[in-house]
Amino acid sequence: DASGNAVTGAAVTMTAKDDASETLTFAESSTQGSYTYTARPYFYAHQALDKQYVVTVTHADYKDYTSDAFAFSGNDKTVNAVLEAYGPTVFKGYVWNSIDNQPLAGVNVSLSLPDTPTAVASTEAGVDGAYTLSVQGALADRYVLSFTTDDFENRTVDIKAPQRGTTLRQQHCDAGCDVNFHSQSSERLRRSHCRCQT
Repeated sequence: DASGNAVTGAAVTMTAKDDASETLTFAESSTQGSYTYTARPYFYAHQALDKQYVVTVTHADYKDYTSDAFAFSGNDKTVNAVLEAYGPTVFKGYVWNSIDNQPLAGVNVSLSLPDTPTAVASTEAGVDGAYTLSVQGALADRYVLSFTTDDFENRTVDIKAPQRGTTLRQQHCDAGCDVNFHSQSSERLRRSHCRCQT
């Protein structure tokens, strides 16, 4: 990886640049972070003089790596791949009062899987209505962002297919708000349509 540590458990393949059907899968060797091709049929570098190849490395905790195309030129080839770790996925936005367009502090903001009450991450909106949630590791295909408070009608926002390692901000909705809350005692109870975007 970027710190010079050996990465184990990766999936390593080599593919002919102009022929995707020619793909070889490498096995992890006894040396940590080292992968070699030992399967049959054997691959001989001197038989690949007229072809170019790329090496692809995938790992659950790192971004995919694809090497530059290279030729063997009749010799063995060593490809050193430096994998870049995923950063956290960040969900952020603001909570506002739809009646007077003022920020709402103290609103509980939680991120959970659909039909699962346990929150993956939770926080409270700050004095400026801002909130930030951070999720490490692999992501689910869908999340529910919930906003709850005693004095206003609660809101939920569906988040579909978030991209790992990115920052997702809520798109503005009516009254210029990110999440539009309505007082439970107000007659102006209308649903705000908000969604997240990268």
